[in-house]
Amino acid sequence: MNRFGVSWQFTPRCLIEMLHDPDGAKVQRVMAAMLQMVRIEIGPLRQAYGGG
Repeated sequence: MNRFGVSWQFTPRCLIEMLHDPDGAKVQRVMAAMLQMVRIEIGPLRQAYGGG
């Protein structure tokens, strides 16, 4: 939370691109990885996207 009591986070452009991929398996892996995160971490999302 910030000093005003509001919780927020930027959405990285690469996350949006990964979630709009036509390969449904990639999208599912990225979404599953993201839902386990408290804060969005790009490295693990890219690993999930690549299948690694």
